[in-house]
Amino acid sequence: MITAQSSSAQWKPRWTSATVVVLFFAALWTPLIGMFFGAGAFLPDEENRSPAAWPTYRTNWFDFARGFTAYFDDHFGFRGTLITAQALLKVKVLGVSCSKDVVIGKEGWLYYTGEKSMDNYRGVLPFAAGELGEWVQFFQGYNDWLTRRGILLLVLIVPDKQTVYPEFLPKSIRKVTGSTRLDELTFALKAESNVRVMDLRPALRAAKGQYSELYYRTDTHWSASGAYVAYREIIRLIEKKYPAIRVLPYNYPVNTGNYDASDIAKMLGLGRVWRDVPPHLPLSLPNSQTAEGDLLVLGPSAAGPRLAILGDSFLFPLVDYLAPHFETTIVSWSGVLRPAMIEQYHPGIVLYEVVERKLNFPAPGTQ
Repeated sequence: MITAQSSSAQWKPRWTSATVVVLFFAALWTPLIGMFFGAGAFLPDEENRSPAAWPTYRTNWFDFARGFTAYFDDHFGFRGTLITAQALLKVKVLGVSCSKDVVIGKEGWLYYTGEKSMDNYRGVLPFAAGELGEWVQFFQGYNDWLTRRGILLLVLIVPDKQTVYPEFLPKSIRKVTGSTRLDELTFALKAESNVRVMDLRPALRAAKGQYSELYYRTDTHWSASGAYVAYREIIRLIEKKYPAIRVLPYNYPVNTGNYDASDIAKMLGLGRVWRDVPPHLPLSLPNSQTAEGDLLVLGPSAAGPRLAILGDSFLFPLVDYLAPHFETTIVSWSGVLRPAMIEQYHPGIVLYEVVERKLNFPAPGTQ
C-alpha cells in the first residue's frame, strides 16, 4: 500500500530535477532574451570604448561568425550588470584592479598604467636611439613654419597624474631612476632649439597646497584647478607679446550635482555606479563646429589677437579659461598642425598641447 508520505517522497526528486532543468534553460536563454530587450546593457557613457557593431552581410560566413561573436560578447543581456557586480566585488571588497591598465593607489586614488605611462614614471623607458631627436625636430619644424608667418608657438606638455601625485601610488611602484622622457625632452628643447616649451611640473606641485585636487582621483585628467594653474603659466608667456592680456582670477566651477563617470571607472567596469567627475559645462561664449570638426569660439571683443589650440582631451577646461582673452579661438582635437586652418584664421598664437604619456611613442609623422 502506497501511503501519502511515500508518494510525496517520490515526487520530491522529480520536482527538484524539474526545477534544476528550468533554471538551467533560463540561464541559457536569459542573456539572449535580455539582449533583444537591451536589458542590463552599458549605456554609451558607461564604458570607455565603443561596443562591436552588428556584422554586415557582405562579409563571408567566417568573418560574419567572428563579427557576430564579437557583437554578442558586447551586447548579451545583463552584461553591464554582471560586469559591474564583478568589478564592485574586486575593487571595493578585495581591493584588486580588474583592468591591466589601472592600478589602485592609496586613499581612493586610481592611476592609468596604459601606454607605458608607469614605465616612464619609474624611469625605465628612456628614448630609443633617434627618438628624442625626432621629437625635437617635430616641434622645431612647427616652430620654424609658424615663426616665418609671425606666429608665436607655445608647447604645453601636460604631466601624467602620477608625476604630480606620486604620493598616492601603491608601494609596489617605485622609481628606478629620476629621469623620464619629459625630463629629456624639455632639456633638449631648451638646449638645442628655440621652441618655447612649458614645464608645468613646478607650478602644479607648488599649487597642490593652494587649490583642491589638481587631478581627479578616479580619472586621468586634471581638474578645473589643475587647468587653471596651466592657464596662469600660459598667460604669463603670452603677456610678453601681448602686454594687455592679464591673468584672470580663479572662479570655482559651479557644482550642478550631476556627476559623470570617470575614464578610469569605465575601464574598471564601474561607469554606471562610480560617478564623481563634475560634468564639463557648455561654453558661455558663442561657439560652433566647423566642417573639419574643429571648435570655433568667438571672444567678447571684435578686435584683438587670435588663438589656435591643438591637442587632446586635456584642452576642454583650458578653452574655458583662454577663449575670453581672444577675438577668435580655433580648437583642433587632432593634434596636427593643418596649414589650411592657420592660413584661414591667421592666429597670432598657436598653443600645442600634448599629454606626457604620448612621449612614450614616436613623434607624429615618424611611425
